[in-house]
Amino acid sequence: ANNLNSDEPRIYYLLSRLSDERLENLPWKSKRLLLDRALQLTPAYESAALSLAKFYVSVLDRRLALETLEKAQAVDPASVPILLSRSGAFVELRRNEEAIELCERILDLEPGHPSALYNMGIALVWQENYDEGIAALDSSYSNGGTVDILYYMGVAYQRNGEWELAEKYFQQRFALPTGLEDRVAVSARERVKMLRGWIASRDSLETMDTTSQQ
Repeated sequence: ANNLNSDEPRIYYLLSRLSDERLENLPWKSKRLLLDRALQLTPAYESAALSLAKFYVSVLDRRLALETLEKAQAVDPASVPILLSRSGAFVELRRNEEAIELCERILDLEPGHPSALYNMGIALVWQENYDEGIAALDSSYSNGGTVDILYYMGVAYQRNGEWELAEKYFQQRFALPTGLEDRVAVSARERVKMLRGWIASRDSLETMDTTSQQ
């Protein structure tokens, strides 16, 4: 770890994983500089590229994060982790067509990949293509995807006006917390409350309309 003139990229990558406090005691004081050096030595170093992109996201520079991933993909077009990271970034930026295209490439390489189906499902939901989005999310969950799929299933049904189904999926997600500070579970709980209010108000109005017509 002290050989900072090494030509071994893994040394720089491992040093980048140290805490900021420990990096202060080394000549290379920045995770970015260490990861840059690792990639200079080995442009195809997938873990270093993913870590550097994550670093840029942490400092709110999504442009450089995407540039890092684009360079990595140019070196290794068939890297599923790089393709997946890019697709996730595009989903967050609502660049849905690009996200879907990358997910399709992943699924060509690894059919049934749960994270690719997850990203694709969300992108389709943002495009208001609810049937295909729900199908992709459901397939992701069946293939071992994250419990957050339940949340986005709820979002899809809510946006499509199917409030009872939306409430069901939000309730399922709320019942599966992933930790003490599970913000998705908290949001699911709030959406359950909101939807119950909407459903009650709708049912009340429908009852009033029926009564007035008698």
